[in-house]
Amino acid sequence: MAFGLLFIIPFLAGLLGIRLLDSKSNTYFRLALIFTGSYLFSITVLHVLPEIYKAEEMMLHSIGLFVLIGFFLQHVLEYLSGGIEHGHLHVQDHSHHHNKSFVVSLMIGLGIHSFLEGLMLSYPSIEHGHQHDAHTLLWGIILHKIPAAFALMTALVCAFKRKIYPYALLVLFCMASPIGMFVGELLIHKKYVSTPFLNHIMALVAGSFLYISTTIFFESSPHNHRMNLQKLGVSLLAALIAVASEFLLN
Repeated sequence: MAFGLLFIIPFLAGLLGIRLLDSKSNTYFRLALIFTGSYLFSITVLHVLPEIYKAEEMMLHSIGLFVLIGFFLQHVLEYLSGGIEHGHLHVQDHSHHHNKSFVVSLMIGLGIHSFLEGLMLSYPSIEHGHQHDAHTLLWGIILHKIPAAFALMTALVCAFKRKIYPYALLVLFCMASPIGMFVGELLIHKKYVSTPFLNHIMALVAGSFLYISTTIFFESSPHNHRMNLQKLGVSLLAALIAVASEFLLN
């Protein structure tokens, strides 16, 4: 089920992203992005980091180091992806066009990030068997990938005249996380990798989640620095849902 959800929901979001190209207002998109950023930050703090540190009580310093590496690794991947992970829209006009080399770097950056997310998902489903744990993390990743798929399609339609190429690359993007999850589960079942290995993968992705979610908050802040009640309300709602999924649905 997780494999199908990881593919189909971002794929449908990418298809809807094409319609967004003709929209002059992206207010609802920005609010949805803030929601996903807040939820992603919340589950990282409430669920992912405590799980890693609980599993690696004897390697606390190395886990912290990998979280830090993941944070800066995502900063490097952003140079390749153009910020698609945190919802950078690329609206097509006569002065805005992407060359094919940008598309290659974009797919490499997104592919690495999505594959690592999939590897991360193989951890709770195998080692703990907690459906609660798996669903909390799964939905966090899916919510994060929805605006990424939106933004990806805006960039791909700018880069290609033939529509078949954006659709094909969208499928490739949507397959990256399920493939990562499948590879992680296969490696664990075959005992090619150990639990500490997956703990460090989780730490890397946790660092990237912290980077993405905080970037969303900074980029969505009002230019006049006054409190935006809409943004605050959406952020609190996402955080409360994360708290409920972590503690009340356990």
